[in-house]
Amino acid sequence: GEELECDFGTEQRYEATWLNSSTVKCSGVTLSTNQWSQVYHLNLRRRGSFSGRREDIFVDSPQPTEVEVYNCGVGSSDCSQCWGREDQGHLCGWCENSCKPRDDCQPIRAQCPAPEIHKIFPLRGPVEGGTLLTIEGRNLGRRAGAVKVSIGDVPCALLPDFYTVSVELVCVTGRSEYDRTDIVQVNVDQSGMGTSKESFSYLVPKLLSMEPRKGSRAGGTRVTIMGEHLDIGSEVRVKVNNTLECTII
Repeated sequence: GEELECDFGTEQRYEATWLNSSTVKCSGVTLSTNQWSQVYHLNLRRRGSFSGRREDIFVDSPQPTEVEVYNCGVGSSDCSQCWGREDQGHLCGWCENSCKPRDDCQPIRAQCPAPEIHKIFPLRGPVEGGTLLTIEGRNLGRRAGAVKVSIGDVPCALLPDFYTVSVELVCVTGRSEYDRTDIVQVNVDQSGMGTSKESFSYLVPKLLSMEPRKGSRAGGTRVTIMGEHLDIGSEVRVKVNNTLECTII
């Protein structure tokens, strides 16, 4: 029966109405944000009069209540980014070439355009595979599980931890049976397939010469290696007798 107010950490206070002995309702709440997402912390104020002056006293809250407010128009520049916000519980929809709250979005477009690939790197890798291939673009899927990548007919395994909804993905190239050059393909469920303008080349490194041929057992000898395609792949490592590391200078 005491007077309560809802405090979200803003200058505005909202009336709290008792629904029963353990539940109150915050009335007329309006929260907004210009950010992708913003969290407000809800506190209840109990009002009373002490020593002739009014003081606001917060009701103890062992488990503070958080209220998330999100803005569909921020950070959602394409259809896949917009619909990809479902995983965060954001009820956004794509319509009129912009991302809006679903209740304001008519007619709503649930199917996104086909993926667009703007850039791939690196452009070369060994036939053994294992190269980390980065793909940048637009509408590259709403979530990692809906995306498949290939170089020609060779699969490239997507790394979910390096996936940025719609705009960037990283995959590990599979093994190719021979050296070849082919385009990269990104296939997204229900949206179709996108192809790269640039090509990725599977190459075979070749060692042509090495100087000197001898060195101290203690190490420290500078060895110069000459060859073809020695810099391909995500990481270049040199080993002596297939066991000892040789530091690249």
